[in-house]
Amino acid sequence: MESNGKRVSFRFYSKNIISTILNY
Repeated sequence: MESNGKRVSFRFYSKNIISTILNY
């Protein structure tokens, strides 16, 4: 379960990074 949560968090973080780059 913890692994799954970490995976989701990573995906969310990745999305945030992409959004930041696009905003840049």
